Amino acid sequence: LSAFLAALVFLIGIPCRYTLASDHLLIQSGLIRQRIAYADITDVVPSRNLWAAPAMSLRRVKVSYRGRFQLVSPKERERFIGELRARVERARASSGP
Repeated sequence: LSAFLAALVFLIGIPCRYTLASDHLLIQSGLIRQRIAYADITDVVPSRNLWAAPAMSLRRVKVSYRGRFQLVSPKERERFIGELRARVERARASSGP
C-alpha cells in the first residue's frame, strides 16, 4: 500500500512546474497539464490557502480565471506574480476594449 501511494504521489506531483508561455500559463503537475489563457485571468494574488493544489509550498499564488481559481507555488513568488500580471495586462491590451 505504501509503495502504491508513493507511486501515485510521484505520478501526479512530480515534476511540478509553471511555465509562462506566449499566450497562456502552463501548469504541469506530474502527468496532469493545465493551460490558462492570459486573457482569461482576472486576478493574481499571494495566498496561503490550504486547498489541495499543484503546489509544493504554502507560499502560494491564487490565479483566478473564468469564475474558478488555481493555486500554484513558484519558487520566486513575487517575481512570478509581477511577470504574470504584466502578461495578463498585455493580453487585455491586445484584445481591445
